[in-house]
Amino acid sequence: MKVKWKPIQGLVSLGVGLLLFSSIAPSAAAFTVQQSVTNEDNISVNIKQIDNFKNLFSNVHAKPSDSLAQTLVSVLSHDKVGENGNLTVFATVRDVLKYTYPNATEDQLNGLTINGEQAVNWLHHVGYTATLVNRPLTTEEIKKELDASDPIIPILTNQNKDNWLDESLAGVLYAHDDVEAGTEKLHKSFIETIGLGEAMVEDGQEAQPITFPEQSSAIDPIQSNDKYLWAQTIMNVK
Repeated sequence: MKVKWKPIQGLVSLGVGLLLFSSIAPSAAAFTVQQSVTNEDNISVNIKQIDNFKNLFSNVHAKPSDSLAQTLVSVLSHDKVGENGNLTVFATVRDVLKYTYPNATEDQLNGLTINGEQAVNWLHHVGYTATLVNRPLTTEEIKKELDASDPIIPILTNQNKDNWLDESLAGVLYAHDDVEAGTEKLHKSFIETIGLGEAMVEDGQEAQPITFPEQSSAIDPIQSNDKYLWAQTIMNVK
């Protein structure tokens, strides 16, 4: 599917001050990426971010079991085409579940979820290309995907077996930054999720447990012990 967003300039803060991104618009891509490169006062910053993916889930209220399906729907709802920016796909979590489980009753759908393979099948069904890899992406692969304006959808598995309700989680890796201040280096990726907010993953640590500040500070001692491993990746969504 060949689509194109209108470039949008944004203002973001990632711990190093407010930086105005310049737009880079590929001639034919599902989404567009913004990049900011600065070097001042011995501080160099290189940030790449897919447009409009920051706070992607700010108005989304979903059950943990709906995490992957809701992530797909949210990502596709931001894929716009044409001069007027019409939505290419208007779908709901229910649409994803009905396609995946065509024989399920409405009541049965309430307790169902989807896995990575089923997510890719649904994306193909609605006209997108997508690839599932059974591992986290490397830092180099993350940068390459962002360069190509392709969404990265990590599927995370909870290593805290006591929290069966949140045993898996999906999100969107929407940005990467290389920040260097003297000898200090802060190279990391940013993953936005439903319910748990944002996690930062340092370069080279993609296969290590991921923690979410909102979860680690939870009052519930079971939830505060949650740590997630990046198990699968949906990529090449376009």
